[in-house]
Amino acid sequence: MDMYQLGRNGGHLANICLKSPKPEMGCTFHWCQAVRRHIQELGFAATNMKREATHRYLKLIMALSFLPAPAMSAAFQTLKERAKREPLQSLVNHIDRLWMNHSVVHSSSWTVYH
Repeated sequence: MDMYQLGRNGGHLANICLKSPKPEMGCTFHWCQAVRRHIQELGFAATNMKREATHRYLKLIMALSFLPAPAMSAAFQTLKERAKREPLQSLVNHIDRLWMNHSVVHSSSWTVYH
């Protein structure tokens, strides 16, 4: 994946986190924005507001950055297993590919827990 594609998919967070002297500053905001943007691209932002279970699930996804990096991976796998239907499956596959298992961006670079 080239840097344009990474940036287009929310990778701007990676640039902020990796270049910042204090990676935790701003990373959670940008992480949540990247997740929200992808939720909107998948077309289920309105569903998110109407279904309490979906809303809670997405809040848990966005809270991943508050965990230590080793716990983040385990928590994400648990959440990924709970995504049984589309578009949640598309969302977690996107996060898995772009954030959790990316060759350049490691979860330790965007967790606020240091």
